Amino acid sequence: MNNLQTAAEVKKVVESLSKGVNPFTGEKENGGALSDERVQKALSVAAKMLEDAEKREKALSDSDASTNERRKWTALEEMQLQEEAKQGFTVEQMADAHKRSWAGIISRLSKMGLLIENDPSGGKRWQKEEEELLREEFSGGMLLEQMAASHGRSMQSIIGRLAKMGLIEN
Repeated sequence: MNNLQTAAEVKKVVESLSKGVNPFTGEKENGGALSDERVQKALSVAAKMLEDAEKREKALSDSDASTNERRKWTALEEMQLQEEAKQGFTVEQMADAHKRSWAGIISRLSKMGLLIENDPSGGKRWQKEEEELLREEFSGGMLLEQMAASHGRSMQSIIGRLAKMGLIEN
């Protein structure tokens, strides 16, 4: 049997099966499960679902080809991220290199055991003066790590507040 390499090939096979046709020989199947209308209907629905998934994936890649946000991390990316963390890259540098959000980088570093964050503020509320200072720091190009240290908060907390203030997308 041939190896099915792409979603398009799988979709063709399922479409053929939904019509009661052997996808590899092109011959109409008589008898067996493929003759059952319920099986054909289920396969037809599956083919439609594959087509819809293919369209969504294409729309996602077309609309935002410059980002990897919401895409699964590969083993190679994780190895690169680990090396960058060892070399002291900033979160911003890693986010730019991997075309991912700051939050995505911090989350992956945490999952990999490369970043353990405590929020020394203990979850205290943000004050207006602190938000104004954060806005100035962000506008001035201060690094995320520096903003976190300056405010005694975790990087996740800084990202969340910057997003709430409309300065970044989270």
